[in-house]
Formats: sequence, structure tokens, C-alpha cells
Amino acid sequence: MRQATTLRFVCALLLALSLLQSCTKDPVAAPPGKETVAPFPTSIGQPLGSAVSKQIDAAGGTVSSADGRVTLTIPAGALAANTTISIQPIENTAPNGIGQSYDFLPNGQQFAKPITVTLHYTDAEMAGTAPELLQFGYQNSQNAWAGKDNLQVNKAAHTISAPIKHFSRWAFYAMFRLNPTEATLTTGETVTLHAVKLPYSEDPDPTDGPAEWINVLGHPTPVPATDISNWQVNGQPATTNSANGWLTDGSEGAKVYHAPSQVPAVNPVAVSCSLRTGQGTISLLSNITVVPKITPEAPNSYSFTDNGTNYTNLQGTFSVRHRPARSN
Repeated sequence: MRQATTLRFVCALLLALSLLQSCTKDPVAAPPGKETVAPFPTSIGQPLGSAVSKQIDAAGGTVSSADGRVTLTIPAGALAANTTISIQPIENTAPNGIGQSYDFLPNGQQFAKPITVTLHYTDAEMAGTAPELLQFGYQNSQNAWAGKDNLQVNKAAHTISAPIKHFSRWAFYAMFRLNPTEATLTTGETVTLHAVKLPYSEDPDPTDGPAEWINVLGHPTPVPATDISNWQVNGQPATTNSANGWLTDGSEGAKVYHAPSQVPAVNPVAVSCSLRTGQGTISLLSNITVVPKITPEAPNSYSFTDNGTNYTNLQGTFSVRHRPARSN
């Protein structure tokens, strides 16, 4: 009888401990291999153009920037009362920033439900990176950057969307980028190309679901050489003395592009590499424009357009005669 009583007591104790453990929130450990980085503060971007403002009430609505490139979609119930919502374009000072940054006002505004920020990007802004590598972050009160990685990319529409729950200075940026994204060299010159990444500390314990998963961004650092492969020039292996230029090894996995002695037929030259990421292998591209070298024999060159025809890399001298407009 005593043994049965003891057994029942032990079972009851184990059940109680199990229930207690299920009611207690265990700390979430940071995923293995993640970094701990120092925050990377930058200057505050200066305003670019005028702000757009609109009254939004509890029923929700949308607000777009003056250029139409950024839209805020505010769902019903996100605001408790009428609020003036503004979008002020500013300089993008985020590390590896893409396009303009935006100051969403009133600064510090909180939302009961996540709102959606949608960016219409251009192909030119993807130079050196790819839409899949973009993230969205804000500049905090210490001017450091914290970012979100739960973005939705629509390549067909050229849009990227992200949910947020508060207003601040927000910007899109690239987690990986090939620098420089573009360059102009004279014949025979060189430029060093290197892939960089933004190291980050992952938020180990998000308190408000995916809409508030925040990563603390650090200073851009070189991508390990083991994560970069397949360097090419105009889609071909870069052999020495190629008419399109060629590549040699640089430090920390970088490559040095050597412009050819003559302006290549295909110009600008596309220098590319394959980057291994958590989203698979993605191609990064840098466009290098090669122009003639100025020498004593060819002291200058010029370009102009006449009736829709482009004349480039011309040498010598020219004169212009201005004909006054006739008066009526």
C-alpha cells in the first residue's frame, strides 16, 4: 500500500513539473553560427524634396511618396483615431543602402496591426546585388541600423514589401553586394572588385511575431572567398589579355579587373561572380565602362547627340555656331 502511495506521489509530482514547464517561456537560444556584432551608426539623411501627408482613420488607407515609389498600406484597426501620416524622402545612409530612404511620420507612431511598406525598385538599383538579397531596416535613436528579413519579392512587378509596426527612418539595403557596382576606367587601368556582406546579430527572442523580427546590423565586411566562385567577364572566363579585359586575384577573395588596351566592342563590360547564400547561389554583377586614355597625341575626347544620333569618344576639336532665334 505504501509503495502504491509513493508511486502515485511521484507521478503527480512529475505531472506538476511538466505543467509548470509548459507554462514557462524558455529562452530562445541564438541559432548556431550566428554572429554578435557591434551596432553601426551612421549620419541622418538629409531631406530630398517635399513630404506627402494624408489623414488616415481607423478604417485604414494608403499613402504614397511624391514619386510613387513607396506606398504605405494601413489596414483597418491599425489606428485608433484620425492620424496625419507623412512620407518624407531622405538620403539613404544605411550600409549598402538601395535608393532613397524614407522618414515615416509621425516619428515613433505605433500600430495595433502591422502595416505594409511596398517599394517599386528599378533594375539600375539592383546593380551589384539582387532583389532576393534586399532587406528593410530602420535607424534607431542611437543612429544605428536594425533590419528585417521577412520581405516579399515580386520580380514581375519590380516590388518588395515588408510589414512594420512603428514609424522611424526606414531604408532598403542589400545584405550582399559587389563593390563597386559600376566604374569607369581608361584603357589599361585596373579596379578591385570585392563582395561585401552586412554581418548581423539575430534577435533571439522576438516578442511580437514575424512583423517585429529585428536584426542588429554591423559594419560591412568581405565575403569569405569560399562563398564566391565562377568569376567571369561578359559571361566568359576571364583569360589574360582578353579583348574584354581580364581578372587576377586580389586580397580576401577579391578580384582585380584589368581594362584592355583598346575600348572593347561590348561596353560597359559585365564582371560577375556567383555568391553562395542561404537562399542558394545568386549572381552579382558590376558594370565597368572602358574609355580611351588621354595622351599627348590624343589630348581630349568628347561626345554629343545630334537629332537623336549619339557620337561618342570623338577626338580633336570642334566649333559651335549659335544662331539666334527669330523674333515674330
